[in-house]
Amino acid sequence: MIGVVAAMDEERDAFLEFMTDVKDIEEDNIIYHVGKIADKDVVLVKSGVGKVACAVVLTCFIKKFRPELVINTGSAGSLNRNVHVGDVVLATKVAYHDVDVFGDSWIPSFDNENSIVFFADTKLTKLFDTIKGDHVHVGDMVSGDSFIYRDDQIRNILDHFPTTLCGEMESGSVAQTCRFFNIPWMIVRSISDDTFAKNNESDFALGLENASKNSAYISKQIIEVY
Repeated sequence: MIGVVAAMDEERDAFLEFMTDVKDIEEDNIIYHVGKIADKDVVLVKSGVGKVACAVVLTCFIKKFRPELVINTGSAGSLNRNVHVGDVVLATKVAYHDVDVFGDSWIPSFDNENSIVFFADTKLTKLFDTIKGDHVHVGDMVSGDSFIYRDDQIRNILDHFPTTLCGEMESGSVAQTCRFFNIPWMIVRSISDDTFAKNNESDFALGLENASKNSAYISKQIIEVY
């Protein structure tokens, strides 16, 4: 069985459109949507926004269903000028951009062994080769409990994580929770807004629906070839 987690209603509903034979199960105030993609058993859940909400719901989800794979689908803000609104990013590694620890030996970076970085399973990332298109990017992603819109946020993130393609609020939590339970994970995010643009918080509201649909579609494709 494959688990799919989305943070927001729009992200969940976009993926739900692709599922068949759906039945809802409610437990501990969490609604699980149980159904199929092609011939594969899939369970979809909405986690809520942010690292803690995601970790709590995903832990309950994993303990109940024991999925063989968890996919995180949803939206993100671009942190690379070659990654545009509507594009999709598939993560090869994820790091928290908002974790800081006292001491010179701990510097947030994708390359620093002391940083909190999570690496996607290379066997799974080979599936990315089957997802082709000019608007699909494969690479690094950062995660944190802040909407990214200020210049100082962007500078700080890119100073420490210059190779990151986008930023969002749950992928690190998904990766860390899955690592704890020894479950492979994949992060699929579509760009809702360009963090370099002025008033991108307004763009996010406008771009969320389309980004949710794009991410859901690519997630469906991955499940079909998994």
